[in-house]
Amino acid sequence: MKKNYVAIAALALLAFCNSCSNTPKETKEETPAVNTIGKVQTLAGSYLGEVSKLQAEQSQCTDVERMFTLDSVINARKLEATTLMTAAFDSLPKPLNIIFDQKKNNDKITVKDLRIVGVSFNELELEATVEAVQSSSFDMPFASFSISDAKGTRLDVAGGIGTDTKLQAGQTYVFKGKAQNVQNLAPGFKVSFDEDMKKW
Repeated sequence: MKKNYVAIAALALLAFCNSCSNTPKETKEETPAVNTIGKVQTLAGSYLGEVSKLQAEQSQCTDVERMFTLDSVINARKLEATTLMTAAFDSLPKPLNIIFDQKKNNDKITVKDLRIVGVSFNELELEATVEAVQSSSFDMPFASFSISDAKGTRLDVAGGIGTDTKLQAGQTYVFKGKAQNVQNLAPGFKVSFDEDMKKW
């Protein structure tokens, strides 16, 4: 009788193990690339318009006291915009990878990826993984880029990425930088590294 209990227990354990092995394992899906930033862009445009009007008024102002008041208001609006944009950014799935291509400097660096890591008033904060193909002669090499819409039309958005050290061939670095004029981004935008390296 005891042997039967042992046999039944063994069979039950085997069945349990089989059921565990056949249960699909949960896999963590990689966040898809993101090339539009929705509410962040809308907030940037809204606050930029307000700040631009205040700055225009300030530039024509002859009352010193009023000038200082406008200065305080402008700074407060920029801070408010950054706070709201950061909250919107924090709600987005990460990583926020940007679609890009590299048309120049392939003999010097290889840009592996480009991602949005933060926001501030009218700006996107960027990081990129970059491999050095050659060693640079100077500190602080910098790669500028242009941004185009889905049809290839160049947008009025300036930016670039760089690092504060010399590059050694074969080594991988994190380049940091910004894209300005966020309000001018369009759905499906694409970054192109299409300018010669600076401080190489």
